[in-house]
Amino acid sequence: MEIDHFVPERRASVFHLVRKVPPVRWTPASAQWANGLRLDGIGWIDEKVMPGRSFQIALQFSKDRRIENRWTLFLHLVDEKGQLWANWDAEPNPVVPEWIPGQEILVGRSLMVPLYVPPGRYRLQIGWYETGTSGFPRLPLRQGGDSWILGHIEVLPRIEAPRIGAVATDSVEMDPPIVRMVQGVDGWRLEVQARWQSRGQAHTSGWQVRLNTPDGLVSLERVHPVPEAIISEVGWLTEVWISPPLPGARPALSYLEILYQGRQMANRPVWIFPPDASWVYGWAFLNRFPR
Repeated sequence: MEIDHFVPERRASVFHLVRKVPPVRWTPASAQWANGLRLDGIGWIDEKVMPGRSFQIALQFSKDRRIENRWTLFLHLVDEKGQLWANWDAEPNPVVPEWIPGQEILVGRSLMVPLYVPPGRYRLQIGWYETGTSGFPRLPLRQGGDSWILGHIEVLPRIEAPRIGAVATDSVEMDPPIVRMVQGVDGWRLEVQARWQSRGQAHTSGWQVRLNTPDGLVSLERVHPVPEAIISEVGWLTEVWISPPLPGARPALSYLEILYQGRQMANRPVWIFPPDASWVYGWAFLNRFPR
């Protein structure tokens, strides 16, 4: 478990559990700080991350002399304009004075990317400042500057969690449908209002709405036909589907099914009423009488 950051207005720290995993690849490094601290290698674990989640990185340090003061390592996520978006400052374990000169010290770090970070390519950089000093003066590098760029992290577009009551796949999210019976000159029809949005690459042709009746399946059609298209932008769309005239002289329990690319998004019971029937609630849908 690691401390992510302190929240002063709540007088609390935010913690997150991190499962340590070995680096996928190592790249050499040659950063040298003025007090003898060295960065010798970078172990890349994650190079892409979604907002609201954390990524990990492993750093291989050493020192070429005895160091008595304690130093804090900072890890910063910075955009190309130099704006800081996320950081984690903490002393390594063991602390720097306990290191043996020439000994390799592996320091693991994880950094949580806030939900509000926009997608894009960000610099990941590190540096040191003396623990407990006022103003956090940074330790200069022998190569110049006071921070070392490890590389870049790609922040992916944010995919929000489905709303309460909604059903979601990797491609689409749909609210519970609104269903009603409508009367036309040719009889009663079932009208379904479906509200959905894309969560990636959604095909307009991927939807299927049908009514499973005791007499068989009845397909519904869009009231306003739409051409085949791929929708990748986030935004809610509302579509209305209508059935053909529904036959039958007695009420029948049917099931409305909505599918996207074969996956069931809704399956709810629907009572189909003939035009001359009304219901007494207490009879539990077992009796009818003429109007």
